[in-house]
Amino acid sequence: SSDLGYRANLVFDQIDRLNFPRRGVLAVAELHDADPSLGSDEEYRRLDLQSLAAWTTGRHTVVGIVHATSALGTTLPSSERVYLGGLFNLSGMPAGDEIGRASCRE
Repeated sequence: SSDLGYRANLVFDQIDRLNFPRRGVLAVAELHDADPSLGSDEEYRRLDLQSLAAWTTGRHTVVGIVHATSALGTTLPSSERVYLGGLFNLSGMPAGDEIGRASCRE
């Protein structure tokens, strides 16, 4: 399937190290607007927000990651839906076991 359309990215990066940050914030927003007039098979919009924050106290560092997706009132095709489960993504559940409800309303 084709998902041709418009894409916009916004990145805010203040982490101190690429491989294992000790402090700082990284935030990424990405908007994809699939447009049939450009050759997309379906019309939909998808907004992805991702954030990583790192805090260090003494020898201990905590790194938190948050990822959110919205269909912005449209219906996402199955290839664009958010699946949970697997390594680092609700690790106790099998990969693809749960689907985010906000991203796949039908």
